[in-house]
Amino acid sequence: MRVLTIKVEEPKKVARRLLKTLGRATHGKPIEGENTLTFTSVEKLFKTLTPARWEIVKALQTKEFQSIRELARYLKKDYANVWRDLQILNDLGIVEIEKTDKGHRVYVPYDRVVLEFPKTVEV
Repeated sequence: MRVLTIKVEEPKKVARRLLKTLGRATHGKPIEGENTLTFTSVEKLFKTLTPARWEIVKALQTKEFQSIRELARYLKKDYANVWRDLQILNDLGIVEIEKTDKGHRVYVPYDRVVLEFPKTVEV
């Protein structure tokens, strides 16, 4: 089962984990294959993963769409806005966009998306 973990961590902790991963890669050691998207503050998380973008993710997790236009109609949203949000979600690795004969197929490549917050969160 593929799981994406989205979490909030202190910048120092993120930097330590990144340096550890780079060190392993530099020495030819295998890198742990975790699917994690990390934000350094709750504010950045909510600014990036807006309610409209979560609505897109939820729709893609529950139904298969043959095109972005079909997804936009289902959500009752403007095509351009849905396309813009999909590009952001794709850049983050939350959704994947594949070109097809009919346009673009979009989907969430994870069975589960989990949000993780630290015990103490500053908002």
